[in-house]
Amino acid sequence: MRKAVKIASVALASLLAAGIFAGCGGDQKAASSKAAAADGKTSVKLVLSSTERPLSWADENGKLQGYEYDIWQEVNKNLKDYHLDI
Repeated sequence: MRKAVKIASVALASLLAAGIFAGCGGDQKAASSKAAAADGKTSVKLVLSSTERPLSWADENGKLQGYEYDIWQEVNKNLKDYHLDI
């Protein structure tokens, strides 16, 4: 049981790290990045899966929902020198 929890923890940490370093483009994201740069913050692109309920998923309007999305939103609010483009 402990081994399974460790494996799951490492896998989740790896996915989160990959998501932090992975990037994707878009005009809306570029506008957000420019706003972050104007604030003197470094912009970091964060990619989340939109199909992994209950961690994160896209609703009918394409807006992300879920535990993981909510956690990253709160982290983003508390970052002083960085801005996460989710």
